[in-house]
Amino acid sequence: MSHMVLKNISVTGIACAVPVKIEKNRDFIGLVPEDEVIKFIETTGVESKYLISEKQTTSDLCFVAAEKIIKEKNVDRESIDALILITQNPDYIEPATSHVLHKRLGLKKDCMALDINLGCSGYVYGLYFAAAMLQAGSVKKVLFLAG
Repeated sequence: MSHMVLKNISVTGIACAVPVKIEKNRDFIGLVPEDEVIKFIETTGVESKYLISEKQTTSDLCFVAAEKIIKEKNVDRESIDALILITQNPDYIEPATSHVLHKRLGLKKDCMALDINLGCSGYVYGLYFAAAMLQAGSVKKVLFLAG
């Protein structure tokens, strides 16, 4: 396994946005045998999951989290040089969801926007990619979103 070390890089804010609707796995008892539901919960540790509405998208949740960071950390939108979105659930095939967020967040025209379409490993890869861009000096501030 390779080890990457990036120096002089920091995460200065983290925010989260989740849907309101919750589906509990125990509610499936009756549709699925109870012992199977209990076994699933015990082996995965997953008691419930959040469900988006039919009209919600990945960018909707990422937008809420991004706005929270921008407001709470008093980030000047003009200071954001790159927006990186990690997702395996883009809003559309085209355009890239990062471009939708770029426009919706009112970021400057020359702010880089890109999607990295990966699942679970995407967060680590995206974080490394953002840090590498910062360390290279090509950008000074990255808005990194995962959804």
